[in-house]
Amino acid sequence: MKKRFLCILGFVAIVLSTFTITYADILDPYDNIAAPPGTFALGSYLMYQHYPEFSTKDDGNFDIGIDVTALALRPVYFSPVQFFGHSWGFNAILPMGQVSMTGLESSTGFGDLIFGPFIYLVENETNNFYLSFWEFIQAPTGKFSDQLENNFGTDRWYFEQELALGWYPGKFGIDANLNWWIFNESESYNVKPPQALELEAVFHYAVTEKFRVGIQGAAWWDLGDTEVDGENINGSQGNNLKAGLNLMYSLQENFIVNLRFMQDVISENWTKGSTTYLRLVYVF
Repeated sequence: MKKRFLCILGFVAIVLSTFTITYADILDPYDNIAAPPGTFALGSYLMYQHYPEFSTKDDGNFDIGIDVTALALRPVYFSPVQFFGHSWGFNAILPMGQVSMTGLESSTGFGDLIFGPFIYLVENETNNFYLSFWEFIQAPTGKFSDQLENNFGTDRWYFEQELALGWYPGKFGIDANLNWWIFNESESYNVKPPQALELEAVFHYAVTEKFRVGIQGAAWWDLGDTEVDGENINGSQGNNLKAGLNLMYSLQENFIVNLRFMQDVISENWTKGSTTYLRLVYVF
């Protein structure tokens, strides 16, 4: 029974590797500030994710050797017309790249398209306080084949509801997201992850007018066990805690670069490793 359980967790780790780049975990200083109506921004994220291990709750770690190299493009558009005095708009994320796992053929291609609307509930420019709601929908449009054991697409829909807070008092600032994840079942893998909650935040400080340093963290809690072939796998509920550093530099007023590194601190029934990405944002 234990061997079957570990095999299932290892299989789930492979499935997780196909959409790690689409997990929220994309948060930088000033991400949650409102822009003027009609603003269009384009962000690009060059990522490298290294997950050498999968960590279980009771049996320690076992090697999986997952590596993901990806480029994600994220356009964000603020509507030129406000909705009853509230800023709103649309954004999308299109990932592309390569995922590989030790002993398996690597997969290269486009990932699943993510898109959705957002609206700002509070925009207090006097106190520099902002609160917004974002809906992210992932469509199974990425490269996928049931003949491959590690795909760049996921063969499933998912929905993420995000409550985003931004507060920028003087040289200090905080951006934080509370995310609720709802996953559909993969028809090919017959794997359905449980609903989950995620909290992520970055506390940042302006060292100079152009250079800002942030301390970052993210926590993930599965709200139940994974289902495989309609069977609830007892003890498969996962948790993850990671921490890292975010460096931000304004090349120009409308051109920003970020370098971020995150290291897994606690992983239970979860991949364990690190994530590094370089972000470029240009505001038109």
